[in-house]
Amino acid sequence: MDNGSSLFLLSTFELPSAIQVLIFLPTYMAAVLTNLLLIATVALCAELHKPMYVFLCNLAVGDIIGCTSFVPMQLHILLTGDRHIPFTSCIMQMFWINVFVSNEFLTLAVMALDRYVAICYPLRYHAIVTMKRSFAVLLLTWTMCVAIQLVIHLLIMRLTVWVPICQLQGMFCDHGGLLKLSVSNTRVNEVCGLAGVVLTVVAPLCMMAFTYWGILRQCVKMSSKDFNRKALYTLITHFSVLTICSLVVFTLVLVPRLVGDSRSAFVRTVTLSVQFPVIVVPIANVLIYFFRTKELRKASVKYCQKLFPGSVACFTSHKVCIIED
Repeated sequence: MDNGSSLFLLSTFELPSAIQVLIFLPTYMAAVLTNLLLIATVALCAELHKPMYVFLCNLAVGDIIGCTSFVPMQLHILLTGDRHIPFTSCIMQMFWINVFVSNEFLTLAVMALDRYVAICYPLRYHAIVTMKRSFAVLLLTWTMCVAIQLVIHLLIMRLTVWVPICQLQGMFCDHGGLLKLSVSNTRVNEVCGLAGVVLTVVAPLCMMAFTYWGILRQCVKMSSKDFNRKALYTLITHFSVLTICSLVVFTLVLVPRLVGDSRSAFVRTVTLSVQFPVIVVPIANVLIYFFRTKELRKASVKYCQKLFPGSVACFTSHKVCIIED
C-alpha cells in the first residue's frame, strides 16, 4: 500500500496525561534553556572563544535538536489524545533523532581528540587546533551525520507497511520499529543501518579509546602531580558525559531486540522507560561541564550578573547560591 497514506500510533506511559505533561514539559524546558544558556554564555564571553567551547556549543545544538524532535509531539499527544503520526512525519522525526545521536558521538570524539592534543602536545596545541580548523571539523561532522542518515532514511521510504495504521512501541519513531512493520525485504536497510552505527558510533568510540589511552600514558610519563591532576580531571569530565550518552544509546538499541512479544503492554512500558532518558542527556551534558569547568562557571556568573544586576552569584566548587542585594 502507499506509505503516504499510512499512519503510525505512538505510545505513552500508563499514567494520567496531566502527570505526564508535568514530567515532560519542565524536563524539556530545562533541557532547552540550559543548552541555550550555555550557547549564549560562550557567544557573549570573549574568554570562552576557544575550540573546546565551540565543540561544547555544537554538542548543545545537537542536544536541542534531539529533544525537540520528539518531546513537542509527545506533549501534543498528551494534550489532544491524538496518537497518530503520518509516515513522512515519522521519517523526519526519526531522521533528526538519529542525527542527534550521531552528532553526540562524533562531537565527543572531536572533543576527546582536542583534549588529547592539549595534554600530550601542549606546545603545539595552538598551532594544531585553530578556530578555523575547529569550524571545518564541525562542518564535516554535520555533513557526515546528515549524509549518512539521509541515505538510511531514503531507503526506509521505499519500504511498504502492511496495514493502514501501525502501532509503534515507543514515544518516537525508531529504525528497528519501522523495519519490523514492513512487508518488504529489509536486508539492505539492516546493512546500511549497521554501517551507519559503525561510522557514527563505533568509530568515534574507538577514537576516544585511543585518546584516553594516550592521555593516561602521558600521565604515567609525567612526574608533575599538578599536570596529572588536571589531565585526569579533564578525562573524567569527558568520560562522564560519554558514559551517560553511551548507556542511553546502547540501551535503546539492545532492549527492543532482547525483549519478547513486541505487541505486549510490557514491551511498550520497557521501551518507553528506555527512551525517556534521551531527554535527560542534554541536561546531564550541560550540568557535568558546568560544574566541572571552572572557566565556564566564572563566565556564566559574569553573564548572569549582566542580566540580573540585582543579584550576586556565589559559586563554590560544590554548590551555587544566589544572594539578593
